[in-house]
Amino acid sequence: MEADVVEVELEDREATLRVSGLSVTDYFTIANALTDGAQLGSVPAKVSFEVRWSGGGRRKTIGDGVHFEAEVIEDTATIHWEGVESGFRFQSRTSTSHFAEIGTERNGIFL
Repeated sequence: MEADVVEVELEDREATLRVSGLSVTDYFTIANALTDGAQLGSVPAKVSFEVRWSGGGRRKTIGDGVHFEAEVIEDTATIHWEGVESGFRFQSRTSTSHFAEIGTERNGIFL
């Protein structure tokens, strides 16, 4: 199993989040998950995903300047996701967003 990885290069306007083999519970439906599997039961599963932000659109500052402030770069993101459980495997196609942001933020006492 690969280690979970977060790589951020704001100067290069890129970031990557990679998670492999994260243990989760598959409840099959939202209603069943809300009742902790009371209706249909559940099974253990593992998910892996990768999100890559890149592009390099304009930089901007958002927030109220009192409770929250962030300096972000408008980007695009590509996402690939896979889930595996006993007897079943699902793999997404890589999808690309039309809007994403990466950056830094401050809130609370850190503002």
